[in-house]
Amino acid sequence: MQHILRIIGIALHYKSRLIAAYLCTAGALVAYVFLPYFFGKAIDEIATHLRVGEGSVPSSAILTSVAIIMALGVIRG
Repeated sequence: MQHILRIIGIALHYKSRLIAAYLCTAGALVAYVFLPYFFGKAIDEIATHLRVGEGSVPSSAILTSVAIIMALGVIRG
């Protein structure tokens, strides 16, 4: 038990780094949760445009989806 308390005491000297590490971990977790949602949304949007018979998907829709997915990938690490 003394070893754990000693490690906690050492870690508390680096509070700002510890908080930053927890925030980064939480951000990565959120990215992992939302990434499949945005993949599905992008695929549904493309499928809807193709099903309607427009022939092509607007480039703005594709670029927005790609930007969101890439940003979440960067956050995820």
